[in-house]
Amino acid sequence: MKIVTSYQKLLHSHSIRDGHPVFQGWNYTDSELKQWFTQISTQQMLDTAQTYLNEVEAIVNRVEAYFETTLPGELVLIPSMGDIDGFARYDRGHHTVMLGIDFPDASIEYLRALTAHELSHVYRDHSPAVWGFLGKPLGQVTRDEYLEATTGREHLISEGLATLASQAIYPEFPVHDHHYYDLDEMNWCFSNDVKINEALERCVKESDPDPWKFYRPGLVAKGSPSRTHYYWAAKRIQNWIQSTHGMTLLKAHALPADEIRAF
Repeated sequence: MKIVTSYQKLLHSHSIRDGHPVFQGWNYTDSELKQWFTQISTQQMLDTAQTYLNEVEAIVNRVEAYFETTLPGELVLIPSMGDIDGFARYDRGHHTVMLGIDFPDASIEYLRALTAHELSHVYRDHSPAVWGFLGKPLGQVTRDEYLEATTGREHLISEGLATLASQAIYPEFPVHDHHYYDLDEMNWCFSNDVKINEALERCVKESDPDPWKFYRPGLVAKGSPSRTHYYWAAKRIQNWIQSTHGMTLLKAHALPADEIRAF
């Protein structure tokens, strides 16, 4: 995968024009960019970003070694602006992964796990069988068609697989890092597993499931963190892989959502 380190150029120029076209399209201004770097960013954030820049090639190599392939597309390293952590953008067989490498409170472990998670999406989305029902080569699938075809079930499968992939690639990290939780949030999920399961079971049984609503904290119950659907989907997929003869996480990445019978 091509690595685009536009972060450094933006850090010195404070000019949006020096950013990737996708970043330019998000309508930040030069003054906002300058304010981010000179008034909001802390030394710790800048240091974490620099550590990631020093490691990014090795991180991508580790992910690609796990998937046993060179991943297509580009990994674009950008200032987070306090909003952007990881975002994988698909269009006509090409992936642009935008990664905010100075997100407040982000650690280098967080960024490594996030990279593995986002590149898992790239591997899955470039597996022809996943989108075979569209009846056209991946290079002809537009972004609008991709978004329209991404059902609630596909979202759950993709995020569950990506959560498991980061754990497989970085097993030395504690599990809460792979869920982007602090310890209290992770323990809430462990203690309220039944409530999470009941909420997601209701969701997937709907005629048009909407798991995206689980990005909202407090949806499952008072005190529930956001992204509980990642936790639920990863657990269910892991159980399905373990109980399915010959199945592996890598094989599951390449399967259409309706063939992953985890829920």
